[in-house]
Amino acid sequence: MPSWGIKDLPGKHEPLVSYEVWSKAQTVLDGKALAPARKDINEDFPLRGFVLCADCEEPLTACWSKSRSGKKHPYYLCAQRGCPSKRKSIRRADIEEAFEKELKALRPKATILSLCKAMFQDAWDLRAREADNISARLRQEASQLQLKIDRLVDRLVEADQSSLVAAYEARIERLQHDKRLAEDRYKNASAPSTSFEDTFEHALRFLANPWNIWQSGHLALRRTVLRMVFAEPVTYCRKTGLRTAKTTLPFNALGGFTAAGCGMVEHSGIEPLTSCMPCRRSPS
Repeated sequence: MPSWGIKDLPGKHEPLVSYEVWSKAQTVLDGKALAPARKDINEDFPLRGFVLCADCEEPLTACWSKSRSGKKHPYYLCAQRGCPSKRKSIRRADIEEAFEKELKALRPKATILSLCKAMFQDAWDLRAREADNISARLRQEASQLQLKIDRLVDRLVEADQSSLVAAYEARIERLQHDKRLAEDRYKNASAPSTSFEDTFEHALRFLANPWNIWQSGHLALRRTVLRMVFAEPVTYCRKTGLRTAKTTLPFNALGGFTAAGCGMVEHSGIEPLTSCMPCRRSPS
């Protein structure tokens, strides 16, 4: 029976409880236990913890505030000690409307999506052809190995010397091993079982307009949008509003088509941006 106590780190002895239970107990004993997050608060404030305060760059919290008339009003606010904006409330509508405007702007034109789909389709077809070629080559290799095994088996039957029998058996065993490897490889190298449409349909639909998923209202889907669209949290200033967000690679790549002159929904954002659309000067 192990003799370590609940405050002792489990060593080589078999613990009485799982490490997960032990770790939670340490958190409670150390006085670091946190109250569980309220689900209703998260649903009412989907950007809680994602939007940062511009003054201290710490995540904003949120709450409902009751007016003298008894009506509740939703606010985001900074709770960071020492921050100039501490406890200075920001209307939920101000932050969320600014964020939704930013999200709606991340919608490429249909021509760009068609171009991306065509590029993905070409890459998909190329990989499928390569997989078929590799599979056919490995299948042929496995057939050739089987022919060698059959010839060695014929020689083994006719062999009358123990040394030859042992040599043939060792050689057959190695060839059978190589054949099994070739069979496994050509099975794994075959073209994907799903179609291009089934694989990329949801991804392309998301890239076409992430706002459609956000407006569904489901908290889990909204959290997914935040993770997949934005590379880092966004910052909100009480005076100037939401600062330009940094998006993830797929949306950066779609934005890169703008510089190439392929066309993109003009991204006005929340702050004034310098347009990357090429301009022409009138002849002097």
